Amino acid sequence: MRLLLKFLGWGLFLLATGLTAFLFYLQSDFNMAVPTAQVEEAAALVRQAPSLPDAFYPLYAAVSDTVHTSGYLLQGSTGDWQRECPCLQAARRFDAHTHQQPISTLHMLRNDYTWAWKLEQRVSQRECLTYLMHQV
Repeated sequence: MRLLLKFLGWGLFLLATGLTAFLFYLQSDFNMAVPTAQVEEAAALVRQAPSLPDAFYPLYAAVSDTVHTSGYLLQGSTGDWQRECPCLQAARRFDAHTHQQPISTLHMLRNDYTWAWKLEQRVSQRECLTYLMHQV
């Protein structure tokens, strides 16, 4: 019994370490699933969006709390998938236009988060929100 608990403990530790390392890899520059040139193009498009009235942002904040992509994953781990950050929504928009061939859902999900993390490094959530509001 003691050996089984030790085995399970190490297994959970290795699983948590592996998942953490994978998340860091997805966020790093080593991950080339999304080419840097495409992310720079997307960031330029986001920055070019005309600004919204200043009164819009407090109204949006009252309706939907803005979180960053990592915060969204942490909330999702507790079962709260109701909110999405603007950069993740913009990332899904950009990622949908870059596929030349069908890919698996898991692959697409990984690309969405990679896009979002790389966009968050270049533009703010507010800029992504402004871009999205002009796309609707």
